[in-house]
Amino acid sequence: LRLKAGHYLAAQADTAPAIFADALGDPHPQILLLSVAELVDRSNGLNGAAIFPLLDHEHPEVRIAATSALGSMKVGGAAPLILARLEPNDRELFRAQNMALERLCGQSIAPDLDPNDERRAQIAELWLEWWNQHG
Repeated sequence: LRLKAGHYLAAQADTAPAIFADALGDPHPQILLLSVAELVDRSNGLNGAAIFPLLDHEHPEVRIAATSALGSMKVGGAAPLILARLEPNDRELFRAQNMALERLCGQSIAPDLDPNDERRAQIAELWLEWWNQHG
């Protein structure tokens, strides 16, 4: 029922972004995914910090969505949080992390489209080195 209500609110053009920011505390992953997507579309980054706790969510798809959203919204303070959670062993999450960092930092560390495990580990190290010098 909560998910249906979320979809209803998402369909309403005048639903305030704060409604979706409040829903980020819901335990249902689908509600979280919907809320994150709506915040990206509606809030111009103003509610971005509310997404930070989702970087550590138990469900991988929520972590990926949160990471992508922070990059899309260019949320200040997100880069060091993403850097601290770089996970080169998780292909999908690392792809989202790399893309988010590129947007947040205005820097492309490696143009690899689909790097293997070893290359992802190298890219993670390059990001950390870059951040230590420029962050």
